[in-house]
Amino acid sequence: MNAIARRPRERGSATLELVAGLAVLVLPVVALIAVLPSWAEAATAAEAAAAEAGRVATAEPDPAAGEAAGADAGERVLRNRNVEGSVRVAVDTDADGAPARRGVATAEVTVRLPALQLPTLGGVGGMDVTREHHEPLDRWRGFGPDG
Repeated sequence: MNAIARRPRERGSATLELVAGLAVLVLPVVALIAVLPSWAEAATAAEAAAAEAGRVATAEPDPAAGEAAGADAGERVLRNRNVEGSVRVAVDTDADGAPARRGVATAEVTVRLPALQLPTLGGVGGMDVTREHHEPLDRWRGFGPDG
C-alpha cells in the first residue's frame, strides 16, 4: 500500500460557511449599535422630564396643583422628544396640607428602552428605566413678616 493513504474528499463550501459564521457573529453587534442611540435618547429624555417636572411642581403654592402641573410638564417634555413614558410627582406636605417647610418635590419618570429597534416594527421587547429628580421647596414661601 502507498505511504499516503487516500483521504476522503471534503465536501463543503468555505465561502458559505464564512458568510453564515459572520452573520451569526456580526448581526448582533450591528443590532446593538443600531439601538444604542435610542437608549441614550430615551434616558436623556427621562432625566430632562424629571428635572422639568420637579421645577414646575415647586413653582405652585398648592401641593396638589404643583403635582398636577409637574406631571403635565414632564409628559410634555416626553412628547416633545417622541418618547413614551409615565411621570409621577409628589410634593412633601405638612399635617395641614401646606407645603413642608424643608420638603422636596420628587419627580419620577419611567421610560421603556427597546431591546431591538426595527424600522418597520418599531421597538421590540425592552426594559423600563426610571429617573428621579428631587427639587427642594422654598423654605420661606408663605411666611409673611408677622411670622
